[in-house]
Amino acid sequence: MLPKIDTILLATALGGGASHVLCYALSLARQYRAKLEVVYGLEPLKPYAQHVAGTYIDEKKLDDYHQQSKIKIRQELVAMVTELYGSDLAKADDEYHPPFNVSVLDAVPDQAILAHAKAVSADLIVMGTHERMAQKGALMGSCAFKVLHQASIPVLMVRIPEELSGFRRNPDKPAIMD
Repeated sequence: MLPKIDTILLATALGGGASHVLCYALSLARQYRAKLEVVYGLEPLKPYAQHVAGTYIDEKKLDDYHQQSKIKIRQELVAMVTELYGSDLAKADDEYHPPFNVSVLDAVPDQAILAHAKAVSADLIVMGTHERMAQKGALMGSCAFKVLHQASIPVLMVRIPEELSGFRRNPDKPAIMD
């Protein structure tokens, strides 16, 4: 029996190539007539960074900045999805536009992704990976690695092309050797 995919979770950090990964998630959502859940994990300041910031900015102002950041990130994500829906890439014979929801969570990204996938009963996680970590000898970033190995559902890793990632590797060295 083929798997039923009703909810696809797109994990993004809004980096270079985010719309490239979104194209894959949207294509799958259209194919399966699934809902698209977009999630961004906004990592809280580490205690030391919070202490340093607190010496210059009062706690209320710091919290206001954090809330403004969440609003701005959510607006960017909604704009990215809406723009793709309106583009030629999104036009299809049946004009099906999967419903979507955007969430910006206060959590370390991998924990936000895994918790949100569980909360919305996602059937598939889609996220991007880039060559940056290959430069350091890893096959994928630490967030992607953690999600891939801790998720209880399938994870689709979309390779972000070098020209979209904003990162250029040294062509004289093999990626693993940098």
